[in-house]
Amino acid sequence: MSESPVVLVGLADNEKPVKQQNYDRLSLVYNPSPVSSIQIESDFYNSIPSISHEADLYGFLPTQADFTFDYSIEKIIKFFMQDDLIDIVICDLIHQYKDFVAYEYVQAATCVNNVPLFIRNSLKDKITFTNEEPVLQKQIITLQQQGHTIFHIAEPLVTINKEGNG
Repeated sequence: MSESPVVLVGLADNEKPVKQQNYDRLSLVYNPSPVSSIQIESDFYNSIPSISHEADLYGFLPTQADFTFDYSIEKIIKFFMQDDLIDIVICDLIHQYKDFVAYEYVQAATCVNNVPLFIRNSLKDKITFTNEEPVLQKQIITLQQQGHTIFHIAEPLVTINKEGNG
């Protein structure tokens, strides 16, 4: 990936546009159907790689997700570009509540919530999201069981917008 990679990110359930990113080769795909079931969510995630076979990186964001910074995607791309052996990347989260924010340090093996998942094009045919909750976390566990290394960016590059006060 010597030139700027093409990135395609699927957003499972967003009612509002995400924070504008300072990256021209980014395409965002919003789920056209409200996520009313796990089946709809997993079907949407499974459709992302078929939307563009020319993407170098694919991202899968959980429901109510947004980018924390206008450089979030750039940071993820730079991480991937450090080494061709980096195939899977996750990052920390901010949970945004009405009255406060909470930081979540994500650990692939122990996380119980959906976390943002980014993969290289070379893995797109090796992923299959199932109808088991949490959908993204189950895929991460499957990739680990297949022997893939999950790389972690210890920075909250994605924010999950929560309703209420926690």
